[in-house]
Amino acid sequence: MKVFKNEEGEVRSGWKILILFLVEYILLFIMANIIGSLVVISRSIRENIYIILMFSQEIVLILTPILSWKVLFKKDLSLIGLKALNKKEVKNLILGLVMGIAAITLAFILIIISKSGVLVNSLLEPRFSLSLVLYLILFIFVGFAEELLSRGYIIGAMEVSNNNKWFAIMVSAVIFSLMHYGNNGFSLIPFLNIFLVGILFGVMYVKTKSIWLSTGFHITWNFFQGCIYGMPVSGITTPKLYEMTFVGNSILNGGTFGPEGGLIVTMVIILMVVSLVFLIKNKKIH
Repeated sequence: MKVFKNEEGEVRSGWKILILFLVEYILLFIMANIIGSLVVISRSIRENIYIILMFSQEIVLILTPILSWKVLFKKDLSLIGLKALNKKEVKNLILGLVMGIAAITLAFILIIISKSGVLVNSLLEPRFSLSLVLYLILFIFVGFAEELLSRGYIIGAMEVSNNNKWFAIMVSAVIFSLMHYGNNGFSLIPFLNIFLVGILFGVMYVKTKSIWLSTGFHITWNFFQGCIYGMPVSGITTPKLYEMTFVGNSILNGGTFGPEGGLIVTMVIILMVVSLVFLIKNKKIH
């Protein structure tokens, strides 16, 4: 049995994934130390350290899979779902954006109805700020980076190595969920919910052979969850148009992790899976 390559002479997917994460870890470590050293000499960097680190991290997470796949393994980027935004892919992207808004809006409404959360400011009193625009751009980077890595690269690498597509989806979903391990409030329900989201996004990827549908969903889900409806996004707080305060049992609203850590979002995700199956069967997604 060949350890590094399969019978077709292809580098095994496990090594491709391991190499990617190793390179990313090294680059992120170097980047954090460089930015950390600049904090001492620059007040503006010190005051904006979090957003600088976040943007820098996402850039690394975007460039590393692309360069690894193209330069190191000499493969076409379409094999990891990075396709040109033609008419079909723009349609998938827009559909994903709409689905993400619909899903998190439903979760928001259910949290209000169940009295698991209350709005601090009225719907007639939105809190506009330029920070919302900055975080919209950030969440575009986050959605693209995480889908390129978790769906495109991981599932793509496993498919190229002839792994079963459902096994690839499961592996990518587990890794995607574990990527949130260090976030505030992470526990069993957040792990399971993000795993389910990973399954949802994985099916989107496998069906369309593209990252754009899941990327659209990912972007608006995060942005509306944090910046519009004022809830924590996987344990992270953001500037907000409206502010939500959670009350009652955190098993419903997710507590400090945000709605992704509660059973309300579990129900929403299951509904999204059913909706996706319906769209696929009716050839609305292909």
